[in-house]
Parts: sequence; structure tokens; C-alpha cells
Amino acid sequence: MKRLLCGLLFAIWFAIPAFAESDIPSIAIKEEPIFDGLGFSIKGNAGEEYAVTEFHLSKLVQVDLRNQSVTGEKAYKAVVAFKGEKFPVKVISPDFKKFEADIMDPKTIGNPQGVAIPIGHITF
Repeated sequence: MKRLLCGLLFAIWFAIPAFAESDIPSIAIKEEPIFDGLGFSIKGNAGEEYAVTEFHLSKLVQVDLRNQSVTGEKAYKAVVAFKGEKFPVKVISPDFKKFEADIMDPKTIGNPQGVAIPIGHITF
């Protein structure tokens, strides 16, 4: 009886790690910067007041950690900052020659109606 019990425990001991491994690849999201811009905007006719303006555009890519290959489609992430306040940007056309994006109101993102309101537009 002891031999049977020890044999069963021994078999379980070696069988559990065999089932614990999976073929699901480890995937990470890698952010690759494409464009960083720094400028200013002027308020008023005489230019009495100006604000520092930043624009950051990056590409999000899913990378398989086993062989470093790219999996899935590319997504784009962009942020515009006026006077340090960040506004999310929805990229419409990521082509750099005809880039288009909408500046979204951060207060309307995630609202109960599910509609984010654009408050500006960017084109290159």
C-alpha cells in the first residue's frame, strides 16, 4: 500500500509540471516614438501671452517575447499638451505626409454616453 501511494505521489509530482506549460506566447506592448514636437501658441493680437505646446506621437506594437517578432496590428498613441495640460489625440491618418488627428476633450472620454468630443484638429 505504501509503495502504491508513493508511486502515485511520484507520478503526480512529475505530471503536474508537464501540464503547467502552455504554448501561449508571451506578448508585450512596445511603444516606439515617431515624432516629438515642441513649440508655442500665441494668444491675443499683440502676442501678450504665449503657451508652450508639446506634441508626442508614438506607435504601439505587440512583440512576441520568445522570438522578438511583431504580432498583431500597429496602433498609434498621441498626446498634445498646452501649458502642461495633456489632451488625448485620436489619430485618423498616421501617414506622415498627410497626418490627421483630432484633439479630444479629456472630460468627455469615458462619459456614460460613450461619446468623446473633439475640440481641435491637427494636420501635417
